[in-house]
Amino acid sequence: MEEVERVIGKGLSAAKNEICKLADVFGSKSIRRRLQAAKLEVEFNWRDIQSGLKISSRATAWSRYETWYFDEFRGIKRAHSDDKEYQPMDNGTPSTSPEPRDVAPCLAARRKSVRR
Repeated sequence: MEEVERVIGKGLSAAKNEICKLADVFGSKSIRRRLQAAKLEVEFNWRDIQSGLKISSRATAWSRYETWYFDEFRGIKRAHSDDKEYQPMDNGTPSTSPEPRDVAPCLAARRKSVRR
């Protein structure tokens, strides 16, 4: 992670240099000197960052699943024979699927508890 910290520090230094150039545009030499003298110290707690990334990725995955479930899938299961893109197996017999079930009553309750 030291290499990551070095690259981030390099980026912060580049940002500081651009801010110093902006101070030159406004003709403020004292501000530019203070900016150039400022030390860029950033401490990273990689355990917290890793934890945050893990939580964020799970939240993103759940959000995408929810969007798919409520907008595309709609909680209705159907047999393969209802699918226009379905192709039978090589032996010519379609695979068997359970009959679709009505999940509308559960869907309304779930939508209330999941959506914020």
